[in-house]
Amino acid sequence: MKKYIIDPEYLGNTRIKFKSEADVCETLLNNGFEYKKVYISQGTSIPKLLKKIPEVKRGVKKALNELPNDSLILFNYPWSAMNKSLFKNIKSICTNKNMISVAFIQDINIMRTSRFLGKIYFKFIVGEYKNLNNFDFIICHNPSMKKHLISKGINEEKLIVNQIMDYLVDGKPNEVKFAKEVNLAGNLSLEKAKYVYKLNELNNKNYKFNLFGKNYEGISNDFLDYKGFFDPQVLISKIDKGFGLVWDGSSLDLCDGTFGNYLRYNNPCKFSNYMACGVPVIVWEKSALAPFVKEHKVGFTVKNLHDIEDLMKNITKEEYNICAENVKKIQKKVNNGEYVLSSIDEILKRNK
Repeated sequence: MKKYIIDPEYLGNTRIKFKSEADVCETLLNNGFEYKKVYISQGTSIPKLLKKIPEVKRGVKKALNELPNDSLILFNYPWSAMNKSLFKNIKSICTNKNMISVAFIQDINIMRTSRFLGKIYFKFIVGEYKNLNNFDFIICHNPSMKKHLISKGINEEKLIVNQIMDYLVDGKPNEVKFAKEVNLAGNLSLEKAKYVYKLNELNNKNYKFNLFGKNYEGISNDFLDYKGFFDPQVLISKIDKGFGLVWDGSSLDLCDGTFGNYLRYNNPCKFSNYMACGVPVIVWEKSALAPFVKEHKVGFTVKNLHDIEDLMKNITKEEYNICAENVKKIQKKVNNGEYVLSSIDEILKRNK
């Protein structure tokens, strides 16, 4: 069976693939898949997205018609400028050509947008939940996302749980060190991570935060040490001790708001980043990642960020090293793209 990734290439090349998208492509291309590009124009505003809908539809239709029958076709989901007829086209062509269509969910836009117009667009123009059913298989993040998608009408038999995102890196893995430090990597803008600007309220002598990322406008001191922004391949070498924090929203007490609530269903890329670095993690106890962290013993869950103080007071080097050894097992898998490959194997098994 021939296997292909159909992926957008944005004209002008100003939109760079997100790390998780690029890693899925790289892993699959190194394991028997071929690449089929669809060229589309730039633009993320609602008017530009609406204007691009016919362009995306034509491009996907052309790409599918050029590929051989009986192929497996994977789409990194979502794309820019999706709409209901695009999904129906994919189903129609794939059915006629006996192709297996797969959506690898990177994000579900309707769950993470806080803007009124965005919600209207993704509900009525895209119809995300209903139209995901047009794919033969859907690779989702975790059991919580799977349960949510089923509740929205997605056929359970189509769903494959990926567990966590892969995170490909160059070079040798870190030898991590015990330290009472918490690393925080990601978009540090006030809009995306308002809680970051309240972290100084936790200030105590038991530990410190190391902040890595774009758009930080807060203070830097002995407790909050802003390190700057680094390319993902460079960042791996910068985070080599302590813990990685996965948190979102505006509060120190819980993960709230659109972005915080999304952690109940989402596997954020930063979690896989920490696994690739080799450091244990601290996650919200109600996040979708909490069961994975507990099962694999790769870190700790907390009710709120105030709990970090007691954790840092009481943790021993021996306890930390046990966690770090467990992280090494996951580190090897994410560094080699084993999670997406496992999901593809499951699809091929089910299709026999």
